[in-house]
Amino acid sequence: MKRPMSRMLDYLHTMLRGETPHPPVAMLIGFRLVSIESGQATVEFEAGERHTNPMGMLHGGVLCDVADAAMGMAYASTLDEGETFTTLELKINFLRPVQNARLPAAVKTTATARRSTLALRKPRMTSFTACVV
Repeated sequence: MKRPMSRMLDYLHTMLRGETPHPPVAMLIGFRLVSIESGQATVEFEAGERHTNPMGMLHGGVLCDVADAAMGMAYASTLDEGETFTTLELKINFLRPVQNARLPAAVKTTATARRSTLALRKPRMTSFTACVV
């Protein structure tokens, strides 16, 4: 269900306060927004057995989803009414395996030029991600 576009930072604050539900993908995967300000977001994710690959480690695609969501919220927080975006490219380097862990994903948007932004994320050094939106 589409909602009317308002200033996204205001909308994300209502999510943070629990007045608006997190998006369906957040409920499906199990991450939640824990802080938001213009150009910055922190998402927390509890990696558990339901997120594992056949080797018992966190599936890389799940970590990509969390990274994309955190970077998307950071970028969305800079948008005005009626503006929208989409991820053009996502690059992730996995630095160590993860099993059961609470993973914060802190993001700050950088290098805004025209309509592309590079967002970087470092969740406790389990991975390093860059994204162009």
